[in-house]
Amino acid sequence: MPAVSIVYDLGRHGWSSFALTVGDDAIDIGPFGYCTDALGDLVRAALILATSGYHAEVCFDGEPREWRLVLDEGWKPELRLRVYDTAKHPNADLVFENYVAADDFAHAVRTVAQHIWDTYGAAGYNEAWSGQQGFPLRGLKALDTALSYEEPPPKG
Repeated sequence: MPAVSIVYDLGRHGWSSFALTVGDDAIDIGPFGYCTDALGDLVRAALILATSGYHAEVCFDGEPREWRLVLDEGWKPELRLRVYDTAKHPNADLVFENYVAADDFAHAVRTVAQHIWDTYGAAGYNEAWSGQQGFPLRGLKALDTALSYEEPPPKG
């Protein structure tokens, strides 16, 4: 299965972006603004997947464009990961598609969120992001816990 990595640029004044890499394929998402809880939504999506969910979706509002990251059931044990972009078409164009293991995606999100926490802390995050929500620390800790356990094998 291809490796997953995320390089997140928190930016300043509520405009962030990130690069998502799956194997040899990569896409830049952003800049997106603080109208949504972007990092928190990404952490919660990873938590859904890390707790055996099979569908997660996150919207990143770039005013006037939007990116949607959608993970859903693909070929088990892989999930289909798609990114849609409304830059050219209001109903969104598919601009990226690949397959990932749920835990690989969740680990990539956990790694980048922990790096942001270690770099900024609560006050630095609030200053740089300037959105309504603070750093998603509870979500990150829940993700840590979820990833620390192996799921038992599925029924027969």
